[in-house]
Amino acid sequence: MDFYSWVEGRSREPVRGLYLHDLRLDEAFLNVSSQLNKPVWVYSQRQPCYKCTQFSLMGALAAHNSTTYKVSSLFDLEMLVLNQNLGDTFNLPENGTDYLECSSNLSFGEFGIYDLVVSSANSVTACRSETVVPPVNIFLPAVVVTFMSIAALLLIYGMYVMWNIYNKRFSQKNASECSDVENNGSELTINKEGTKTVKFKTRLHSLDVFRGFCVIPLLFHCGYKGGYQTLDHAVWDGIPIAEWPFPWFLWIMGVCIPLKMKSALAKNVSRSRLVFEITKRFVFLFALGLMINSVDIGVQLETMRYYGVLQRIAFMFLISGALFALLWPRDYKKFAGTYGDLRVLLPQWLVYLVIHAIYLGLVFLLPVPGCPTGYLGPGGLSEGGKYFNCTGGTFGYVDKLIHDEAHLLQSPTTKAVYQVKVFDPEGPFSTLPSLLTMILGAQAGAILVMHSDWHSRKSRLVGWGVGCIVLGSTLHLNDVIPINKQLWSTSFSLVTGGVAFLWLTIFMYLVDVTRIWNGFPLRQPGINCLTLYVGSRITANMWPWHFAYGNMDTHFIRLIDSCWSVFLWVCVSIYFYVKKILITV
Repeated sequence: MDFYSWVEGRSREPVRGLYLHDLRLDEAFLNVSSQLNKPVWVYSQRQPCYKCTQFSLMGALAAHNSTTYKVSSLFDLEMLVLNQNLGDTFNLPENGTDYLECSSNLSFGEFGIYDLVVSSANSVTACRSETVVPPVNIFLPAVVVTFMSIAALLLIYGMYVMWNIYNKRFSQKNASECSDVENNGSELTINKEGTKTVKFKTRLHSLDVFRGFCVIPLLFHCGYKGGYQTLDHAVWDGIPIAEWPFPWFLWIMGVCIPLKMKSALAKNVSRSRLVFEITKRFVFLFALGLMINSVDIGVQLETMRYYGVLQRIAFMFLISGALFALLWPRDYKKFAGTYGDLRVLLPQWLVYLVIHAIYLGLVFLLPVPGCPTGYLGPGGLSEGGKYFNCTGGTFGYVDKLIHDEAHLLQSPTTKAVYQVKVFDPEGPFSTLPSLLTMILGAQAGAILVMHSDWHSRKSRLVGWGVGCIVLGSTLHLNDVIPINKQLWSTSFSLVTGGVAFLWLTIFMYLVDVTRIWNGFPLRQPGINCLTLYVGSRITANMWPWHFAYGNMDTHFIRLIDSCWSVFLWVCVSIYFYVKKILITV
């Protein structure tokens, strides 16, 4: 047994002539055997597949014979055994069950061996499944590597503390992308009722911590996430862990905009100058996003993907930043009061609500050729393939009107299950609903600007958070607007934005109010989060950030590789922090 695979050990001895080391990551053996006196044809469909009725031919099976297949352990399979060959694909509603001998739903685990036995008794054919060799526990490596990572973090922290001890000139005044600075320290006052009130006079380090909280999972994801496809994006509806960091980044950027506007307009910077600087940043971020795309798919101009994470950030900053540069009042203090954070943002909210109303009108009322009006499904094989080219409804239709398909994402997450060929989750149309994430973040920023004491901030942040979560969950659970990151649906923005309000409240309490935590190891990566993200994309296949040893066919060795990459980037961020290096645009 190789030393790097001991956590997910596989026997080197053959089982029924099958060698487990012939399996790759997330694969298993399925042996299908027939005890019937006639040939059968085996069809399968990956699950979960919403309203899918089309099955693909796995192969033919002669009477009293068996065949072994390698199958992916990432998906369940719905198996159909037919007594007729109905071609490469079989549509259940069209053909009914006239040719069906038996069916079975199978789940697989990595490196397992499974049997599907087709037998007949009393003229009734049945499919029986058995586990011959149990699968390995793919989550055990995560436990082992977690303890190793904790040890590494303790080592980094020890080095960090030693540096602070011996470097007397070390300062905690690093600049960040946004600040909430008035002067040093915090002020404790007692109001007329005798209640103690904490007023913030220092920058909010919790924003840096929140950014670090987002960038660490992104670094892990860019580092191939230990080979865990379960940590990937949702196939369509749903909100797994991979969907959270990106909207939180946009939300935090929204928080920073009122803070930046407050500072810039206080220095009498002209609004035209602000718009110019915002446009410059948009151009830089968009170009940087194109450069990263070229690393992944090449530099062929005819097929270059125009959109991506940085391009979405660029558009959000351009639209929201320009809106605030033009509408944020210089004399914002005149809006002070209980509802000051709402009053100061009223013009921006009105503009946004008009944009969102137009967006919803297009989604639910725009006729899309060959598709039901208001369709929000995945298309492809869904619903019997009736709407194969309707993925996302208005979203996919408008994106393809604006650009040729060659410039959109060619490998969407819907491809593996629904066989969708082209759909871009960062396409131009989904920019419109993304503005809701930004305006919610800006609302949090307005709360920070208009209310200086902790209790006022806390009650408003928690209220907005709970309200957004309840509203977004209601839309999803009642199937009005499902939570869907690929469409950046209204419910998705509300739920992710609502949770962001709560996370900021928690980080503020721990880092800025009670100061029981200095933010390590999240604060340092958060300060240079953009640099770390871009760097992780560029070095995705570069030593020393990544390595390969042997077949890299276990989660354990891939986790070591992914965590090593994150570890190096955290070390880089700490070095930048100590040396007071801030790379921004």
